[in-house]
Formats: sequence, structure tokens, C-alpha cells
Amino acid sequence: MGCGAAGFTAALAAHERGASVMMLEKAEQVGGTTRKAGVWIWIPNNPLLRDSGLSDPKPAALRYMARLARPHVYDAESTHLGLPSDEFRLIETFYDEACDAMELLVRMRALQPHHRPDIPDYYAELAEDETPYGRVVMPRPRSSPTGGTGFEFVEDLERAVRSRGIAVRTGCRAVRLVMENGRAVGVVADERGQERIFRARGGVVFASGGFTHNRELMLRSFAAPLLHGAAAPSNEGDFVSIAGAVGARLANMGCAWMAPIQLEQALTPEQARTNASITEVHGDSAIIVNREGRRVVNEKAMYNDLTQAFFEWDGAYGGYPNARLFLIYDHATARFYGDNSSGNPILPVDVEARHILKAPTLTKLAAALDERLMALGVASGGIRLAEGFGAELERTVERFNSYARTGSDPEFHRGEKAIERFFSGPARPGNDRHPTMYPFESTGPYYAMILAPGTLDTKGGPVIDCAARVISSDGDPIPGLYAAGNCVASPSGQAYWAGGATVGLAITFGRIAGLGAAAAAAGASLGGTF
Repeated sequence: MGCGAAGFTAALAAHERGASVMMLEKAEQVGGTTRKAGVWIWIPNNPLLRDSGLSDPKPAALRYMARLARPHVYDAESTHLGLPSDEFRLIETFYDEACDAMELLVRMRALQPHHRPDIPDYYAELAEDETPYGRVVMPRPRSSPTGGTGFEFVEDLERAVRSRGIAVRTGCRAVRLVMENGRAVGVVADERGQERIFRARGGVVFASGGFTHNRELMLRSFAAPLLHGAAAPSNEGDFVSIAGAVGARLANMGCAWMAPIQLEQALTPEQARTNASITEVHGDSAIIVNREGRRVVNEKAMYNDLTQAFFEWDGAYGGYPNARLFLIYDHATARFYGDNSSGNPILPVDVEARHILKAPTLTKLAAALDERLMALGVASGGIRLAEGFGAELERTVERFNSYARTGSDPEFHRGEKAIERFFSGPARPGNDRHPTMYPFESTGPYYAMILAPGTLDTKGGPVIDCAARVISSDGDPIPGLYAAGNCVASPSGQAYWAGGATVGLAITFGRIAGLGAAAAAAGASLGGTF
């Protein structure tokens, strides 16, 4: 169930082991969130890394992942690094099996890996990260010089599946499991309005994505005001209720891969086809301010961390004063850094978009912002600009300009981390002070857009074990039921280890799930190996 990175990998793994495979997809097209993504794939200790002369020893890699997954319990001296033993075994399995998942896709001609040793991990400066570069691979570039797109990766995955005669049925939404003697032996699915039963001899693998677009489940799972983001519109958390109905244990329901979103772009119907999430704030003369006109965050912080700025509490204002933030930049930034690349909110100067406000002065920009917030009504999050926002914004810009001239940001330490400099892009011509900062132009036009906290997708759901088997509330595997990807409780916990961690985990546990179902179909047992 599900035709994204995890589902395709599961299908190919099962097919390679001789199983008969059918793929069911809820949406009318395959690919899920993978189709919309930039597709980096984070593979610890991958062969391209080793071929380049780097090493990625297992103990250090596990320390890095554990430190970030559960920082409040991390203990470098304990047997499981402070993690619950089952969670530790999941990240250990990821390290052990990720390369085999990548090599499966290479063998099946579903992936031509392109090594990107220039891309750092998101927390490359941590002492635990002894291999801060080299773990990221991408599909080989076709339309982009830097790496293949999600659309192209899905094309390759689908071609590999269909060329092997694996049936793919779209418009087919799982409704419930078929259970016999406590074992999952199939699914009941709604195929374009007709209920059908699909039986499975070996097992059922769910790879159906998170619950980003299930408003009720989002409200129940997150205290923070998260909005939808980059996930495929079909990601409504079907597996949470389907697995829950047969006694699955749930975990990490309050965890997500987070990113700011361009609010007004995300509110349009075109969101189903586009990506309003911000993963790379390009440029130098650009800042993010709150309703009072003050900077509240390092604008170059990795997007998952940047999103945390929206959740600051202020009881005097009634809670979450930063529920909406504002990206402000000048004309030179649009000229030097505006493009149509995925994740960069800054558009070229000749592209007009309703969600981008433009004014000749900062004072008039403030007036336009407040007017837009009022027009948005409920979607504004109840936020209006504070009295004096315009004057405070001018002071904020002056202060930022002084930092840019000296080449240091004492307030938020902007651009001090490797990933921040990578995402920002190269310094503009003439900027020899700081590659991520440059003084705002003294005259307009100036630009602004409204930002809100969103998700790339959620990462909570049924718990799986190292064999990708779904675990029941009593701690035992539910026979015949496997899962991988964002529909399960992610081994990453609250962490975002690096770009591509989502896809790396998806293909790793997708492969394991496919092998498990194939072994069961053949009457075999995993016997502790995959």
C-alpha cells in the first residue's frame, strides 16, 4: 500500500526474492511525497563515501543519530546510548542495512547514485559527527546539474517496477485489513468507489505516508499550530486507524519533519501540485521578523530548527506570538538569489506572485503586510502587526546592516554552521565580509511574505521492529503486517540528522519489509537476517 520511495523499494525487494507483488496507490498518480521532493538520500557508510577515501565507523554514526533522536536521555557511556533498547536497535539496523537498500535499487536500475561529498550533515559541528560529509547521495542528474528530482526518481522507480511485471493500481485506498487467526492476509480497499478485497499470501506492506493532511489527527497530535506543507495530498494517516483497529502500538505521534511554509501559497488549490515549504532561504539581505518587527531567529538555521521559532509562547499576547513570521528582503537579493528552485522562497524580480508583497519603503511594506493579515482572517492565525512595527523594522534592518558590515551576527550567529552556508548559496559579487549577510539597500523596493509553521510530513504512527514488522500493544509482532516510511514511528525520533534522512530510512525499511513478506510467502523465516 503506497507507491513512494518506501513502497517501490519494498515491491522490488520482494520481487527479487521471487514473490508475486501487487502495488496499490490511493492517489491517481504514483510517487507520493517522494514525487514532490528534492530527493537527497542519506546513507551512512555508503560505498561511494568509502570509495572517496572517507570512513564512517559504526560507533560514531550511532552516537550521532542517538544524540539527536533523544537528546534528553542520550548517554554516550551506556549500552544503548541512553535510548530504549528497541529504538537503539532500529537506528543500528538503519546503519547496517541502508547500503544494501541503495544497492538493491542500483541493481534494479531504479537508481543511478550521484555522490555529493560537498553536502554536510545538518549538525556537522557536533563532536559525535565524525563523518560530517559524504553520506548524501542523489539520483544522477538529468534536468538539474546538482542532482535528480523527485519526479525523475519516481519515474525510475516506476519503470523498474513495471518492467518486472509488478501490477500497480492507482485510485485504490485501503479501508481495513483482512485478518485470519490474528494474521494480516490482505486488505479491503475502495477502488474508485467499489469495495474490493486483495489477499496476500506473504504479507501486507504499508508505505502510505504520514498524516499531514488529516486536520483532526494533526490537531490531536500536535499542540503547536502546524499547517500542511509538502506532503502529498493523499497523506491522511489512513494507516494509523487501520493498524490501530488490529491493536498496533503507536509512537512519535507528535513528531514531524518540519519546515516553514509560504502561508498564502500553501492556502491556494495549487498546493496539491506545488511545494510551499521553505528549505533553503537563499540570499544575504534577507531577515525574518515577528509581529513586532524584531528578528527572532537565525534565518539560515536548518529548516526543521527554523520552524521552532514559530512556537515561542507569550502569555501576554494570548499565546504563540510567532505563529506567523515575516520574511523581508531587498531588491538586490531578489536580483541575485531569486530563482524557481524547490525550497527557495525568493523569486526572480520579473516574476510576480500574489503572496509576495512589494513596496517602495519599509513603512509602506509594513502597512501592506497588516492589510494582508486582516484580509486573511482566520488564516492569519489571529496575528496582527504590533503598533510601531514599521519603525521597529527599520531599526532591525539598521542593526542587521551593522552586523553585515562587520561580518558577524552576535544575536543569532547566522552562517556559522556548514549547512547554513551551503543552503544560503555563494556570496554575491563584492561581498567579502560574510557570505550569508549583506547590508540592505538604502532605497526600495522591498519585499515581504507571510510565513507559517508546516510539515514536510509527519513521522509518527505504528511502531515497527528491526524486521519492519508492526508491533502490537502487547509488544509482539502482528503476523503478516509490515510497514515503512512516514506512516510508522520513525527511528529518527525528534531528529533531522541530515538532508535525505527521510528517504534513506524509507528505502532501508522498505527493503526489509519486502524481504520479510517474500520470505513469509515462501514459507521461510527471516531467522534474524534480511
